[in-house]
Amino acid sequence: MVTLLPIGAETPRSLVLDPPLTDAEFEALCAANDLISFERTREGEILMHSPTGGFTSRGNAGIAGQLYS
Repeated sequence: MVTLLPIGAETPRSLVLDPPLTDAEFEALCAANDLISFERTREGEILMHSPTGGFTSRGNAGIAGQLYS
């Protein structure tokens, strides 16, 4: 069970570490945080994306359906 605590402040959506994470460390970060989608830029900046909700997923499915037709 995962418990999420509400945060009253805007949370950062990117992270820059010095020194940057190795490939193995980045993979471990992604594996340990299945509720957050991570991507890493060429410059080493880590971008964090929150999971989409039902409304967004439904809209994306509608768009994919229109493109498939």
